Amino acid sequence: MVLLLCLVSARPGSILVVDASSERLRATVAVLRHGFGPAAVRGTSDPEDAASWIACERPAVLVTPADTANGSCAAVVEELRGRWGPVPVVLTHGLEFKAPSPPVVHLPAPVDPVRLRLEVGRWVPCAGAGSIATTLLSDVLALYARAGRTGQLDVRGPARIGSVWFEDGELVHAACGAHTGATALFEVLCWNEGRFAFRTGLPPAARSLSGSLPELLARADAVP
Repeated sequence: MVLLLCLVSARPGSILVVDASSERLRATVAVLRHGFGPAAVRGTSDPEDAASWIACERPAVLVTPADTANGSCAAVVEELRGRWGPVPVVLTHGLEFKAPSPPVVHLPAPVDPVRLRLEVGRWVPCAGAGSIATTLLSDVLALYARAGRTGQLDVRGPARIGSVWFEDGELVHAACGAHTGATALFEVLCWNEGRFAFRTGLPPAARSLSGSLPELLARADAVP
């Protein structure tokens, strides 16, 4: 017989992200890991995994959607609060079940990644800028696109800076060195380290990108 032992700690642990949507989960975890450090964030799409983590460790914050049709969100919140008391909860997207008692924050769709980091930062110290990977950057682009943001995402790579402009969530322009458009976007996506920052503002008159974000990312993956 195998006996699984779990060391229970009352000290606040990781930021726990629980989301049945794998796409949303990847994007949310990517943004939070950039702001608070890779080791500070755990993510799962399985409520049973979440329950196992909650049994062993008190999360610093729970981030989970309020639009889960099968009620798993409510179950995770109930499990968390029943074991550890008033742990902060950040509810995203819909309002399909009664919100738990405070402390709780609701971020309706489309979720603004900047505000998400700010709200989680109320309870977790920010780690500052960190390294990014190509998959992380594509997830960050997807989250800003879904949030319908208008502005400029600056990415500082090992040797140069690239910028990607959004208008109402659509990628409309990219620049990196002497390159613009798809060439610039693909170069930025190839960097395996760097830092990024988003600032609001209107994009330039020049438009060098067309097509949806998934189409642009698919083309980038196809570049040898």
